[in-house]
Amino acid sequence: MEDVSGKIADVVNDREVILNRGSKQGVEVGMVFKVLSRYQRDIKDPDTGETLGAVERVTAVIKAVEVAANFAIARTYRTRQVNVGGSGSSFSMLFQPPKYENRIETLRVDPEQGSPLPESEAAVQVGDRVRSISEDDVPDVTTYTQWVVDAN
Repeated sequence: MEDVSGKIADVVNDREVILNRGSKQGVEVGMVFKVLSRYQRDIKDPDTGETLGAVERVTAVIKAVEVAANFAIARTYRTRQVNVGGSGSSFSMLFQPPKYENRIETLRVDPEQGSPLPESEAAVQVGDRVRSISEDDVPDVTTYTQWVVDAN
């Protein structure tokens, strides 16, 4: 697959976005993208004051699920197991057995917000940059989105 860069054209809900790139630009179903934060941190040399470059933060990892000629729908898909039972941080939880829940990554800043997803609570926004990445690179990508209980 070729590298594809684009932008978020619309935030549909807490797990789906529309990209401004589609099959004409090389997007294929299953292609994985990292969503880059709109905030970059410039790194300056402490001796010279010269700007050395910028650190880009990843806000989310998404996968193309539907592709049209000029746009694609992409959704969060990564899951992880979280212990919500015993062996926790409080004394009373130490004696309870572990209880695991599957959590799925969302585009929310606050998982307690209801629907629709208010723009102020979205980790991604219209205009945020996206860049395709290899599926092999996904485990190394850290995001600051929320992980909520997977309904599936």
